[in-house]
Amino acid sequence: LSAGVRNEKVKYRYKTAGTKLSDSEDLNAWDIGANYRISNETSVFANYNQAFQAPDIDRFFAADYSNWPIINTAFNGFISPMKVRTVNVGLNHVTTNNRFKATVFHSNLNDEFFLVKPSYDNRNIDKSHKYGLEIQDTYKFNNQFNTSLIYNYTRAIIDKEDDEKIIRNKDLPGAPKHTIVLNFNYNFYENA
Repeated sequence: LSAGVRNEKVKYRYKTAGTKLSDSEDLNAWDIGANYRISNETSVFANYNQAFQAPDIDRFFAADYSNWPIINTAFNGFISPMKVRTVNVGLNHVTTNNRFKATVFHSNLNDEFFLVKPSYDNRNIDKSHKYGLEIQDTYKFNNQFNTSLIYNYTRAIIDKEDDEKIIRNKDLPGAPKHTIVLNFNYNFYENA
């Protein structure tokens, strides 16, 4: 069994000659999970968590690229932190030379960050959700050479957004459905 909590206080201030703005957030994250070993090689796991991402200051500014290479920026206003609740269920199978992991997930998001083009300002999407599958497989050929493959299928859907002008359909822009990462690792020296 595993469990954890986290709290973060975030404060923002923006000052110009005629403007003085401030905002603050009290953000909480938590996780609860379980891992059950079926055999020496196979285990199953599940966890449920709440997470957040506070916006960095870059997200408060819009960029104007119309006079490239000169880029003008303007304060766009504070945006809300992104909050997400996720459930994961998966399987691990580990042998001497191979590690295989498969996970299915479902996430409900509030205030997901979204970059609007062509104005290049950041906004929040009111409500969205994602679900999918991740498969990881690492194979060790010998002490010097191993390879790994990671495949993700993610379906990202917008559930509610008040600004219909920026949303063309329910698919979340910029979220690929399929991603594949292939790695080859070779250890040239034992201690490096």
